[in-house]
Amino acid sequence: MKTLQQYFGLQLIMFKRQLIEFGLNPILGFIIILTAFYGFSIYLFSKVDYANYIYILIALSAIFQYSEIKRNDFLKFIYSKNSYFKIRILENLIIVVPFIIFLCYRVELYSVLLLIVGSILFSFFKYKQKSNISNTDTILSKTF
Repeated sequence: MKTLQQYFGLQLIMFKRQLIEFGLNPILGFIIILTAFYGFSIYLFSKVDYANYIYILIALSAIFQYSEIKRNDFLKFIYSKNSYFKIRILENLIIVVPFIIFLCYRVELYSVLLLIVGSILFSFFKYKQKSNISNTDTILSKTF
């Protein structure tokens, strides 16, 4: 359990530092992020039919970035298999908590269930990030 506390404590410290580097007080940053999230959610549900499905896709795409192979291999190297899966599941659930709270507010209980199951299932998948960077040396050597 101490491992999980250390990991998520470190993640929180890193997030606060990112807000400070961006030029925001961390408390003000959290307030702005939550306000923007709530405003976006209200807007989406007021303007779009089937917004709950789009909302679930947005939430799952937010956790998708945590499924990158290199990142997961690093976590597997550092933590035991049991701790690794606990971290992945908790990470995904923490990310979707704001979405779950808003869906509960909207009484979209099936969507909440689908989002929870989806976020847990995403904990077990990894993907390889493809780079869009081309090899400029090869391009330059062929042109000159």
